[in-house]
Amino acid sequence: MQTSDRLFKVVTAAYLCMFVASFFILAAPPGKFGIYVLMGVLAVAACILGESFSRARAVLLLILAVCLSAVEYKRGRELHQNCTS
Repeated sequence: MQTSDRLFKVVTAAYLCMFVASFFILAAPPGKFGIYVLMGVLAVAACILGESFSRARAVLLLILAVCLSAVEYKRGRELHQNCTS
């Protein structure tokens, strides 16, 4: 039980570090989109490793990652359309 709790904390810390780093990365949308997708994978891992309250927080992190990736995907499509026009 302690091992999964530690792994949950490590996965959550990695998620938060990637979230903070995404604000400082001035990459094109495909780069940030990849970060947000990886954050979604980390949130799913945290959901699997967490217990009831921790699992609820992990679901909220997953929703945040999905929203951010959707916004970045839309931004990337708009940039692509502007470049091809």
